[in-house]
Amino acid sequence: MADSSWSYETTLVAKPVSAPKARAFVCRHLIEHGAAYLVDPVRLVVSELATNAIVHARTSFTVTLSSTDRTVTLAVREESPARRVPAQVQRTDLSGRGRRIVQLISSDWGVVATGPGSHTVWASFDLRQHQVH
Repeated sequence: MADSSWSYETTLVAKPVSAPKARAFVCRHLIEHGAAYLVDPVRLVVSELATNAIVHARTSFTVTLSSTDRTVTLAVREESPARRVPAQVQRTDLSGRGRRIVQLISSDWGVVATGPGSHTVWASFDLRQHQVH
């Protein structure tokens, strides 16, 4: 990667059109910084988190994509007046698997309260280390 540290942020409205905008946002910046190999996993995770914000919080949400020397971090901050409790997902359920997908695809993830009525779900992804020839 050419730049070792960078950060981008966008705020999107709680409408279905925002999920593809969030995917395009992360794709553009990952490719720009030479991390195209992370496009598929990060795009899937941002899709899950954006859809969750659209369906459950029903307010604008902010997507942040940042990088350090070893990690790309995706964060989705949403304003939600009610704290949601994850439900037990049954095999026949058509939704509710987002957190499990995030857990399986990312290197690490978590949820942080960022103020009264808001929280951020974040996921990190390991960068490949360049070999010096």
